[in-house]
Amino acid sequence: MKIDNLFTTNPFKEIKSKLNILEVAEYYKIKITNKGKAICPFHDDHHPSLCFKNNRFKCFACGVGGSVIDLVMNIFYISAFDATKKLNEDFNLGVLKPLNKYEIQKLAKRKENEEEINNIIKSFETWKKDSEQWFLKLFKLFRNIQKSLAPKNFQQPSEIWFLASNYIEHIEPILELFASNDREQILDGYSNIKNYKFKLIELMEEL
Repeated sequence: MKIDNLFTTNPFKEIKSKLNILEVAEYYKIKITNKGKAICPFHDDHHPSLCFKNNRFKCFACGVGGSVIDLVMNIFYISAFDATKKLNEDFNLGVLKPLNKYEIQKLAKRKENEEEINNIIKSFETWKKDSEQWFLKLFKLFRNIQKSLAPKNFQQPSEIWFLASNYIEHIEPILELFASNDREQILDGYSNIKNYKFKLIELMEEL
């Protein structure tokens, strides 16, 4: 499943490619030692447990980690989109271009979900875990249906087999997205994931 972007280019990827996470961390008052570690600002840390590697961060005490966008999201308790805007403005990157009419409509739709998305951020791990388990359970169900009804001896596949195969193709990318732990991309696709889940629930009720 393709997650729609609000822009013709992907601002998340551009932001991450243009910024050094160590410079960003220091800009937002995180003091980094000469060993590339820092006191974690996301929990009551007394020994440097926040580490930086490959332009990403990870706290091995509280588990918070991710890209430069995740870092800003956690520091300021904002959405991925707002974190992208803040980085773009604070570092004068010029990534976010003026929106055309279509993009304004997309932004307006996105803003409708802003409060819900912000609530999801606060309980992200719980939502991610529950959603991932739900899709994984359904994926296994469709996979079993696909295997048990696989056509043999050049028989015409059944309608249910086609249905299961079709939904497997859509669920696999969602599970891959969850497995990536790329929080801003998961949150960016929140509405699509939620709507697709409702669609599958309706399908299961009809079967």
